[in-house]
Amino acid sequence: MNLTLSPTTTPQRAGLYIHIPFCRKKCHYCDFYSTAAATKGRIDEFIAALRQEMELQRSFWPDEYDTLYLGGGTPSLLSLDQLAEIIDTVRKTFPLTQDAEQTIEANPDDITLDYLRGVRSLGFNRLSLGLQSLRDENLIWLGRRHKATQGLWTIEAARQAGFNNLSLDLIFGLPERLPAARQGQNSLSLWLWELDEAICYEPEHLSCYQLSYEPHTLIMRQKQQGLIQPLTEAEEADYFLETSALLESRGYLHYEVSNFSRGGKWLSRHNQKYWQHIPYLGLGPSAHSFARGRRYWNHRSLSLYCQTLKQGSLPIAGEEILGPEELRLETLYLGFRTRQGIHLTEFCRRFGQNLLSDPPGLANRLIDEGKLEVRGEWLCPTRQGLAIADALALMW
Repeated sequence: MNLTLSPTTTPQRAGLYIHIPFCRKKCHYCDFYSTAAATKGRIDEFIAALRQEMELQRSFWPDEYDTLYLGGGTPSLLSLDQLAEIIDTVRKTFPLTQDAEQTIEANPDDITLDYLRGVRSLGFNRLSLGLQSLRDENLIWLGRRHKATQGLWTIEAARQAGFNNLSLDLIFGLPERLPAARQGQNSLSLWLWELDEAICYEPEHLSCYQLSYEPHTLIMRQKQQGLIQPLTEAEEADYFLETSALLESRGYLHYEVSNFSRGGKWLSRHNQKYWQHIPYLGLGPSAHSFARGRRYWNHRSLSLYCQTLKQGSLPIAGEEILGPEELRLETLYLGFRTRQGIHLTEFCRRFGQNLLSDPPGLANRLIDEGKLEVRGEWLCPTRQGLAIADALALMW
């Protein structure tokens, strides 16, 4: 399936992200900032600091927002009252459009049907479920707290609660392990079975992530100790291509390296802002913001975040100003990670480079190799191109 948008249809309103920095325990693969100190007092302290950050940021971000995203961490650890306090402050502080996409991430073992109904009543119209796997042995290995049956029940409960925009997170490319070998199956065939099972529930969106070994995680330490044998590059490519082929054969649009939607209506409006250099404001510990060529980020520490805001200052830990060359490289990097690709005329206008002729012969070679294609005014990666998206960007 192809995705073609014109520059005028690209969403231009800002997005609002709030990082909820609490987890019951750290998953073995996760490098996102979180703390296990999720006591009521600690959460209340965080919410007070978050409200102060909103007030301080109000005058710097006067634009209208058409997406709100609560991520983490584990937003579903918060009670409905705590979520309501956050959402009430958001609506009083930042102008949300009437049709704003409002997403919350949730873990299957945190929620009940009543909780989901309460979340829906707060205005959230998109739910992102952190399933990660539909096999118990994988969930244990990944350090997840729920069982596969809980994950499937949560999908059904989300529908009962009124969510008609449901996104499922899944991880693939785990190392081969003995149980799979004893069954006479390899991990790829088992992964495709999981994917097929997820499709049966007809989610509007799927995020399928290749397992990565991030610094300071348990699986990275195990890898360094020789306890884990990661997949080879060829095996990773097989997973990626088979995943894309299966989902597109079932009607899903592979619109970004890790993301699939059941048609153009269900693309993640919020995540597109990251990929298209559209302004976004990030609130909470470790959250990033971007506007007018400036990217900055908050302290990656709940204590320092709260302490700084109590003193009346924004909790900014660092920033970078993107010059023309940095913006050019990021536009290539982000553009080649999407099936939409890069608008040739707009790129040339901004950066003075015709990607079809500069460097000479490069685009034609990649087109001949089946990694890129031209669709109207767009230079787009094919499925094979998405598999090497990061490398494509470095060729220019």
